[in-house]
Amino acid sequence: MRANKMDALMQRRAELLGRIAAQREQLTEFGARFSSPMGLLDKGRGVVSYLYSHPLLAASGVVLVVLRRRSLLGMAGGVWSLWKVYRTASKLSQSLARDLGNQQR
Repeated sequence: MRANKMDALMQRRAELLGRIAAQREQLTEFGARFSSPMGLLDKGRGVVSYLYSHPLLAASGVVLVVLRRRSLLGMAGGVWSLWKVYRTASKLSQSLARDLGNQQR
């Protein structure tokens, strides 16, 4: 009788291991199918996070879209110009902050 119980447990264990392997394969297929869309969502979240941490840049983009209803190429030139102005202003403010910090010491 004890051997029958052990055999039943071993059979049940083998069935469960088979189900686990099948579920693992299904999960792998699911992950492969959705990895590209999830990557795109992750990049979108990164862009939103970047714009949230740089509100001046985001506001400039909104103003550019609202005020300039030009072609896409013209808008791209405006975005590029705003980006250069933003980078220059950012570097200037960092330089000024560093210089002011050195003077106060």
